[in-house]
Amino acid sequence: MTDILDYVSGLVGTVINCPIMLGILPDKPDELITVTQYAATPPLHSFGGVNYSYGIQVRSRAKTAEMAHTNARVVEDLLKQYDDDSYSITSVTSLLYIGQDDKQRHEYTANYQVFDKAS
Repeated sequence: MTDILDYVSGLVGTVINCPIMLGILPDKPDELITVTQYAATPPLHSFGGVNYSYGIQVRSRAKTAEMAHTNARVVEDLLKQYDDDSYSITSVTSLLYIGQDDKQRHEYTANYQVFDKAS
């Protein structure tokens, strides 16, 4: 699990300039991106072997809706159709405004499926 989270957060870190948290949504700082893994589809069996996929949720939080949306959009633009030699990433959901938390910080989220090409 950590390998996928590290990989995706490394990608996100190339385009975003705020803290990136793995698997947790801490109370501070106000502006951040979280990358969390969740259960995806079972392994896919094919003639080439077994292909694994992982579900990833990316959440953007900031004091203003505009900043939370901007950060989420930058990440979405990177991940929605990402492909390299190791992984392929596709959007599972659209970017979604999920409201404000108890400290009035705005949050956006999107979900992605990560396909492991090496498996």
